Amino acid sequence: ENWGTITKSYATGDVTGSGGVAGLAGSNSGTITNSYARGAATGTQDHIGGLVGYNHGGTISYAYATGAVAGPGIHVGGLVGEKGTVTKSYWDTTTSGTESSAGGEGVAGKTTAEMKQQVTFADWDFTSIWKIESSKNDGYPFLKDNPPHPDLDAVYADRDALTWDSIKGGNSTPDNIINNLTNPLPTAGTNGTSISWSADPVAWINTTTGEVTRPTSGHQTVVLTATISKGIFSGIKKFVLTIIDPSIVATPSASLASGTYGETKKITLSTVTEEATIYYTTDNSDPAISNTRIQYTGEIEVTGNMTIKAIAVKVGMENSPVATFEYIIVVFDGGDGSLDNPYQVAIPEQLDNVRECLDKHFIQKADIDLSSYHTDGGWIPIGVSGSSFTGTFNGNGKTISNLTINRSTTDYVGLFGVTGATAQIQNMKLENTNVTGKQYTGALVGRNEGTITDSYATGAVTGAGTYVGGLVGFNTKAISGSYTTGTVTPFSPARPPVRC
Repeated sequence: ENWGTITKSYATGDVTGSGGVAGLAGSNSGTITNSYARGAATGTQDHIGGLVGYNHGGTISYAYATGAVAGPGIHVGGLVGEKGTVTKSYWDTTTSGTESSAGGEGVAGKTTAEMKQQVTFADWDFTSIWKIESSKNDGYPFLKDNPPHPDLDAVYADRDALTWDSIKGGNSTPDNIINNLTNPLPTAGTNGTSISWSADPVAWINTTTGEVTRPTSGHQTVVLTATISKGIFSGIKKFVLTIIDPSIVATPSASLASGTYGETKKITLSTVTEEATIYYTTDNSDPAISNTRIQYTGEIEVTGNMTIKAIAVKVGMENSPVATFEYIIVVFDGGDGSLDNPYQVAIPEQLDNVRECLDKHFIQKADIDLSSYHTDGGWIPIGVSGSSFTGTFNGNGKTISNLTINRSTTDYVGLFGVTGATAQIQNMKLENTNVTGKQYTGALVGRNEGTITDSYATGAVTGAGTYVGGLVGFNTKAISGSYTTGTVTPFSPARPPVRC
């Protein structure tokens, strides 16, 4: 926990803990400036950040983080988990695995390529404090007065040089391991590092000779991990391999990963087993036995929500396992979900689709009546704890009327359940709302960690727990130019009897 000043400092180690876990400081109530963290931060509770977990009244400026962050709470950020003042700082969205972070003016997530370009850090002092060289610190900015140790640069360089081609042996791709890997697996890098290997599960690959051992029948996914070390520094590189049983047809793969997409897609199916035939279904039935199965002959067009189940067969071999690919096609009135060209929302169904694209940008193009969403508990809030709305929504001065929610045993209730630190909601007009929840209940947002401007709500809000408000149930950031009219009924515990 930092109560003082941290400046011109960096950390590279991975950190694991419960709550308040981060690459540089778990909690900050002081000042952090001109510093960075490169290690991963993993927590089992809340307030996990690449640089700082809980920025409690502290200030952060001219800082960055690149490590992977992971935790189950809602305060998990690529740079900072929660709160505080953060300016002119960045995190790597690719390596951190997250598009969100607590922050402020000039705080942004950037791709790995952008993080290695000086132009990204336009307001930083690259005359006396910072420097970028492709051969040092893996290409990220480093401190002139506190440069990375040469051994650390050696680890980064040899990690990057350790590629699939270095270990593939007689195999072509990582998802089709039939032959042994390179014998022996590399044990040293060209920059004086040592390389050790481990496999999970352990029995399928000899981590010295690269021999594929196959202790049981069937295909098996193995994570082969290289640890590259020099001096006190180390780094890891993982290869995800699929070991194929030559008596079983390889599982089909799809050209596009399961997920949510904003337009019609065309899917190609394939298997690495030569001359195998692929059958598939789109009605959720088993393609091994279903009489509705289709022989795959070309691209499958996905125009709406679709589940594809596929199997590959070949005479003389055991059928492949069934592969399942799930696609959600979310169609709006226009736009591509970017900040410059937001998705356009004009009807209730499109507003409902916002929950499928929590990190995108939206603008409302017409008044929307939610009267049809009044049964079975009514409207389902957009964004939940652990998966909050982190994009932007511009109500554009249009109304959303007749919002009904009846979920007295549910926390985080509102049109939006939880909004993250990067969320921006503006120009929203909610009229004739009737919202009931438990804790963190408001007409517009149950728990707001973003910014809300020029918005209002009218109607009734009832909470069966704490943190209940007409517009927002619980707020940690900024609300401006906004108001609510109507009734708010909070939880009132029964008064104990008075005994005289």
